[in-house]
Amino acid sequence: MPTDGEIRKNVTEELAWAPDVTAAEIGITVHNGVVTLLGHVPSLWEKEAAIRAARGVRGVRGIAEELKVALWDDDQTSDEKIAERALFCLASDVSISDELIKVTVENGLVTLTGHLCWHYQRKEAEFAVRRIAGVTGVINQIALKPRKLPYDVVASVTQAFTRGGLNQLDRITVKVCGGEIRLGGYVHTPHERELAEAATWSVQGVTGVENTIAVY
Repeated sequence: MPTDGEIRKNVTEELAWAPDVTAAEIGITVHNGVVTLLGHVPSLWEKEAAIRAARGVRGVRGIAEELKVALWDDDQTSDEKIAERALFCLASDVSISDELIKVTVENGLVTLTGHLCWHYQRKEAEFAVRRIAGVTGVINQIALKPRKLPYDVVASVTQAFTRGGLNQLDRITVKVCGGEIRLGGYVHTPHERELAEAATWSVQGVTGVENTIAVY
């Protein structure tokens, strides 16, 4: 397992190589495999690109991000313009029903509300507005419409794990409360943790996932 010093060096190099990240304004500290990113970036999209790049480095057990989106004056966009662009982006996405979503913007922070059928639609709606110039953050409060769960929910979630390429399923626990699923146990990488959550969301009828899986 890499040391904290080696992880910091590798994360620094990864951010420097990432074409969609301005690494010069990002500071990095590492403690017990947890990487903290500090500083400023010019857009929400670049902030998330930096987090993805750091998360993919070997030995990283977690990310504590303290990056701020600091727009240049020329990039400042009014809330009204951001809302208009967000509605246009949602209307242009054929995978979601934009008439079911409402958009509010305050100081560049976009809040999405409404109801959709699938988690992937909720994520797609969020993705659609994150790249808009002037957006400093997105609060996704879109709820999922209740749907009938499979007869054996735990078996369905476990099968989804297998389809997603997860092994060592005995390390992950699954608890069901209505449409809410609570994941526990442990995995060895943040990527496996994300795979488990994504696989759980793919099961029809799931309306919430609480991911408490540890990484070690």
